[in-house]
Amino acid sequence: MTSIRERAAVKSNNVLKGKAGLRKEETGEYCQRGLCTVFSSDLSMIGGERTVIKIHLKIFWILTAVLGLGLTATPAPSQTPDEIINKFGDYYAIVIGINNYEKSNLRDLNYAEHDAREISHILTEYYGFEVISLYGSEATRRSILKTIRTHITALGENDNLLIFFGGHGLLDPDTDEGFWIPADATDEYDQEGWISFSRLRKLVEATNADVKRVALITDSCYGGALTERSVMYGGLLSPEDDIHAYQKWLIKKAGDKSRLIIASGGFEQVPDQSEFSFVLRDILENNEFDMIDLYYLFNKILKDSNYYDQEQTPLIETVYPPKNGKAAQFVLLRRK
Repeated sequence: MTSIRERAAVKSNNVLKGKAGLRKEETGEYCQRGLCTVFSSDLSMIGGERTVIKIHLKIFWILTAVLGLGLTATPAPSQTPDEIINKFGDYYAIVIGINNYEKSNLRDLNYAEHDAREISHILTEYYGFEVISLYGSEATRRSILKTIRTHITALGENDNLLIFFGGHGLLDPDTDEGFWIPADATDEYDQEGWISFSRLRKLVEATNADVKRVALITDSCYGGALTERSVMYGGLLSPEDDIHAYQKWLIKKAGDKSRLIIASGGFEQVPDQSEFSFVLRDILENNEFDMIDLYYLFNKILKDSNYYDQEQTPLIETVYPPKNGKAAQFVLLRRK
């Protein structure tokens, strides 16, 4: 897998040569991720060759074809495992977690960085992501925006980018504009030092950029302000219903460009000790399927938690394509 720095350097050279344009507030006994990095350059190559998942998929489909395994509703995919893996490209992630807000009067968090580190480990260890981690005091506004922009610009037409944020989020009560609060925010109402959701949406949309799939997951207060349609629905198929049909459908959609946003809550505060992040980590770590998509993951988060009994409402939205949102997918390939 080519590193982001190498890709950025190549595209930068192309631009120079004229060959390409590139485009503290507490509630009850806990602190909310709303009211109350350092660009650490973790650019190490992750995973090397994809041997594990190739063997995984190959054994599954061979056994299914030869023995049946009780799954006869649809035929096995016609492509080889290598061809299938190549369809989905390389995987990159930006994982942000901020506990301490030393320059502002926002209450420090206790769990955001822990959640981010755990998610980073799972993405790297189990799903073959190359992860850039921005934790703590160096997760500044500049470094967050620069890192996202660099990835959006440098990644290629068959690449995948997942962005995760854990930290404070705030909402302007007059405009309903939401914001991520970076580590260097200096004042609770200094919006110039925050990261607006409208800017994040534009970066995620980036339909003119080459990168094929982008997904943003925010575990912060008022994350629902990142979504425009504020929908709460799942995908069309599930691997638990018909594994063959599900995998064939994901493979069929592999060539489509997509942009997705998942928020841990709507227009409300969410707890510091996040049920959302806990269930997300648990599902990713214990997933037994070779392929899953983020709509399936979202449905599992709702099913495996007690969100239906809470005021907190996780949301998912397809930013692109706009007319057929359920058709867009961000697929995760289990590597271990």
